[in-house]
Amino acid sequence: MQNDITEHESLIAEWTADSKIDRTKLLEEMYRSPIIHSKYISKLQEYRIKLRKRLMKLASLRALKVRYFNGELSEEELIVNKWKPYQFKRPLKSEMDSYLSADADLQKIENDIEYLQILIQTCESIMKEIHSRNFVFKTIVEYTKFEAGA
Repeated sequence: MQNDITEHESLIAEWTADSKIDRTKLLEEMYRSPIIHSKYISKLQEYRIKLRKRLMKLASLRALKVRYFNGELSEEELIVNKWKPYQFKRPLKSEMDSYLSADADLQKIENDIEYLQILIQTCESIMKEIHSRNFVFKTIVEYTKFEAGA
Protein backbone atom coordinates (compact mmCIF):
# COMPACT_ATOMS: atom_id res chain seq x y z
CA MET A 1 0.00 0.00 0.00
CA GLN A 2 0.96 3.62 -0.35
CA ASN A 3 2.02 5.67 2.61
CA ASP A 4 -0.87 4.75 4.88
CA ILE A 5 -0.71 7.77 7.14
CA THR A 6 -0.93 10.25 4.29
CA GLU A 7 -3.80 8.38 2.64
CA HIS A 8 -5.86 8.50 5.83
CA GLU A 9 -4.86 12.08 6.54
CA SER A 10 -5.75 12.99 2.97
CA LEU A 11 -9.18 11.36 3.31
CA ILE A 12 -9.87 13.27 6.54
CA ALA A 13 -8.61 16.55 5.04
CA GLU A 14 -10.83 16.10 1.98
CA TRP A 15 -13.85 15.40 4.16
CA THR A 16 -13.07 18.39 6.37
CA ALA A 17 -13.18 20.62 3.28
CA ASP A 18 -16.20 18.88 1.70
CA SER A 19 -18.27 18.84 4.88
CA LYS A 20 -18.39 22.62 5.27
CA ILE A 21 -21.75 24.19 4.46
CA ASP A 22 -21.88 27.82 3.40
CA ARG A 23 -25.21 29.16 4.71
CA THR A 24 -25.11 32.00 2.18
CA LYS A 25 -25.02 29.53 -0.73
CA LEU A 26 -27.44 26.92 0.54
CA LEU A 27 -28.88 26.02 -2.87
CA GLU A 28 -25.39 25.44 -4.28
CA GLU A 29 -24.55 23.31 -1.26
CA MET A 30 -27.65 21.18 -1.83
CA TYR A 31 -26.65 20.64 -5.46
CA ARG A 32 -23.14 19.70 -4.30
CA SER A 33 -24.39 16.85 -2.08
CA PRO A 34 -24.77 14.23 -4.85
CA ILE A 35 -21.30 15.10 -6.14
CA ILE A 36 -19.81 14.61 -2.69
CA HIS A 37 -21.79 11.38 -2.30
CA SER A 38 -20.41 10.09 -5.60
CA LYS A 39 -16.86 10.98 -4.58
CA TYR A 40 -16.98 9.07 -1.29
CA ILE A 41 -18.94 6.09 -2.59
CA SER A 42 -16.19 5.71 -5.21
CA LYS A 43 -13.52 5.82 -2.52
CA LEU A 44 -15.47 3.32 -0.41
CA GLN A 45 -15.74 0.88 -3.29
CA GLU A 46 -12.05 1.32 -4.12
CA TYR A 47 -11.09 0.44 -0.54
CA ARG A 48 -13.46 -2.54 -0.48
CA ILE A 49 -11.92 -3.89 -3.70
CA LYS A 50 -8.41 -3.42 -2.28
CA LEU A 51 -9.48 -5.15 0.93
CA ARG A 52 -10.86 -8.12 -0.99
CA LYS A 53 -7.60 -8.44 -2.94
CA ARG A 54 -5.55 -8.26 0.26
CA LEU A 55 -7.72 -10.92 1.92
CA MET A 56 -7.20 -13.21 -1.07
CA LYS A 57 -3.46 -12.53 -1.01
CA LEU A 58 -3.36 -13.28 2.73
CA ALA A 59 -5.13 -16.61 2.26
CA SER A 60 -2.80 -17.59 -0.57
CA LEU A 61 0.36 -16.55 1.27
CA ARG A 62 -0.82 -18.22 4.47
CA ALA A 63 -1.25 -21.53 2.64
CA LEU A 64 2.18 -21.12 1.07
CA LYS A 65 3.76 -20.35 4.44
CA VAL A 66 2.20 -23.49 5.96
CA ARG A 67 3.86 -25.49 3.22
CA TYR A 68 7.12 -23.58 3.80
CA PHE A 69 7.18 -24.30 7.54
CA ASN A 70 6.40 -27.95 6.79
CA GLY A 71 9.35 -28.10 4.38
CA GLU A 72 7.09 -28.91 1.42
CA LEU A 73 8.14 -26.17 -1.03
CA SER A 74 10.08 -27.08 -4.12
CA GLU A 75 13.41 -25.44 -4.94
CA GLU A 76 11.65 -23.51 -7.70
CA GLU A 77 9.01 -22.14 -5.30
CA LEU A 78 11.74 -21.06 -2.89
CA ILE A 79 13.59 -19.23 -5.66
CA VAL A 80 10.42 -17.50 -6.92
CA ASN A 81 9.61 -16.30 -3.39
CA LYS A 82 13.26 -15.49 -2.62
CA TRP A 83 13.17 -17.64 0.50
CA LYS A 84 15.86 -19.86 1.92
CA PRO A 85 14.90 -23.44 2.74
CA TYR A 86 13.31 -23.78 6.17
CA GLN A 87 15.97 -25.40 8.35
CA PHE A 88 14.35 -25.65 11.74
CA LYS A 89 12.16 -28.30 13.27
CA ARG A 90 8.85 -28.83 11.58
CA PRO A 91 6.15 -27.19 13.72
CA LEU A 92 3.42 -29.31 15.21
CA LYS A 93 -0.09 -28.67 13.95
CA SER A 94 -0.91 -26.95 17.25
CA GLU A 95 2.14 -24.65 16.86
CA MET A 96 1.48 -23.59 13.27
CA ASP A 97 -0.72 -20.59 14.19
CA SER A 98 2.08 -19.22 16.37
CA TYR A 99 4.55 -19.51 13.48
CA LEU A 100 2.13 -17.86 11.09
CA SER A 101 1.30 -15.06 13.55
CA ALA A 102 4.98 -14.24 13.92
CA ASP A 103 5.72 -14.24 10.17
CA ALA A 104 6.71 -10.75 8.93
CA ASP A 105 5.25 -11.25 5.42
CA LEU A 106 1.86 -12.22 6.81
CA GLN A 107 1.98 -9.43 9.40
CA LYS A 108 2.52 -6.85 6.65
CA ILE A 109 -0.56 -8.01 4.76
CA GLU A 110 -2.59 -8.18 7.99
CA ASN A 111 -1.56 -4.58 8.75
CA ASP A 112 -2.68 -3.54 5.26
CA ILE A 113 -6.00 -5.29 5.85
CA GLU A 114 -6.52 -3.57 9.18
CA TYR A 115 -5.65 -0.21 7.65
CA LEU A 116 -8.08 -0.73 4.76
CA GLN A 117 -10.78 -1.64 7.29
CA ILE A 118 -10.13 1.69 9.03
CA LEU A 119 -10.42 3.54 5.71
CA ILE A 120 -13.67 1.70 4.96
CA GLN A 121 -15.09 2.56 8.38
CA THR A 122 -14.11 6.20 7.85
CA CYS A 123 -15.81 6.28 4.44
CA GLU A 124 -18.92 4.60 5.85
CA SER A 125 -19.04 7.23 8.58
CA ILE A 126 -18.66 9.98 5.98
CA MET A 127 -21.46 8.42 3.91
CA LYS A 128 -23.79 8.49 6.94
CA GLU A 129 -22.97 12.15 7.45
CA ILE A 130 -23.65 12.90 3.77
CA HIS A 131 -27.06 11.24 4.08
CA SER A 132 -27.87 13.44 7.07
CA ARG A 133 -27.01 16.64 5.17
CA ASN A 134 -30.62 16.94 3.95
CA PHE A 135 -31.77 17.21 7.54
CA VAL A 136 -29.09 19.83 8.17
CA PHE A 137 -30.29 21.81 5.15
CA LYS A 138 -33.89 21.61 6.33
CA THR A 139 -32.91 22.75 9.82
CA ILE A 140 -30.91 25.69 8.43
CA VAL A 141 -33.85 26.77 6.25
CA GLU A 142 -36.28 26.50 9.15
CA TYR A 143 -33.96 28.43 11.45
CA THR A 144 -33.46 31.12 8.83
CA LYS A 145 -37.25 31.47 8.51
CA PHE A 146 -37.49 31.67 12.30
CA GLU A 147 -34.84 34.41 12.41
CA ALA A 148 -36.72 36.34 9.72
CA GLY A 149 -39.91 36.09 11.75
CA ALA A 150 -41.77 33.88 9.32
